Amino acid sequence: MQKIMKKILESLILPVVVYIIFLILSPATFSKPSSLYIMFLQAIIPAVMGWGLCFMLISGLWDFSLGAVSVLVGIVAADVGLTYGVIPMLITAILFGIALDTVTGIIYALFRIPSIVVTIAMALIYEAVGSLYKGGSGFTIPRKITILGNPPFNFIIGICAFLIAYMLFNYTGFGTHVRAIGSNEQLVKNMGIRPTQVKLACFIVCGFFVGIAALLQLSYGGSMIPKSGLESMTMVFQPIMGVFIGLSLAKICNIIIGVFIGEFTMCIISTGMIALGLPSALQNVVIGIFLLVFLIVSMNPKMLSSLKKRKTVPINS
Repeated sequence: MQKIMKKILESLILPVVVYIIFLILSPATFSKPSSLYIMFLQAIIPAVMGWGLCFMLISGLWDFSLGAVSVLVGIVAADVGLTYGVIPMLITAILFGIALDTVTGIIYALFRIPSIVVTIAMALIYEAVGSLYKGGSGFTIPRKITILGNPPFNFIIGICAFLIAYMLFNYTGFGTHVRAIGSNEQLVKNMGIRPTQVKLACFIVCGFFVGIAALLQLSYGGSMIPKSGLESMTMVFQPIMGVFIGLSLAKICNIIIGVFIGEFTMCIISTGMIALGLPSALQNVVIGIFLLVFLIVSMNPKMLSSLKKRKTVPINS
């Protein structure tokens, strides 16, 4: 029990420290309990997308089409919701998210093109389809069908997504194969497992979570408009950074929990920089520096320990 409590406390050090820093810099915003609640609320959507993305990154895949998929899914789901209601909108978002990422995965598996190239190309295609869909003006849904983006329904959906991701990663053969591919893909091949099939499954699983995230984003914002010129790729950066933090925290806690901690930390940073009035360009610089420093510190413990030893070694005169 003591070990479990120690790991929980260690995994929460990062968001607590970041929160304290911004509490000092902007007490008017961060001293309010409602601010913490709002940041927790905002972390749900990137966390759901991050849970799908972590399967991709662990298996050696990149997916920069997630933003475009999310937008296109949101547009189509909004159209269905306006006609048929909440439940058909929910089903459409999940199934369409799976379908789009399955198409991307099949192209990757058939033509063996690097995942970065495939997903950027598919992002352009999905953005174009969204811009052409029924005039390309997007959709706004009425308040009565936005209930899934507000408490308690968004919390319920987020918890369900967490449990699914946790079970898939820790208690299924698929999760075992993903971790094995991430460790040693050649060894997996020698064991008779086909990495290409596992990676295709990663696309499908990722599409499931992106569909849920698109539904939450649509319901939370109340509208979805198309994007162009790879503008949708900016929607991928926060989930990716949260997953990187989760991967670093995997030594302390389960990666699925770590991803949420990472996304929550990124929400604290984003809220803090807005409260401080930093321009968007400078916000990106701060986020980039934070992620770089965090990854250097967390992934190079041996280097840091050797530097400490050098400082403590007396210099002979």
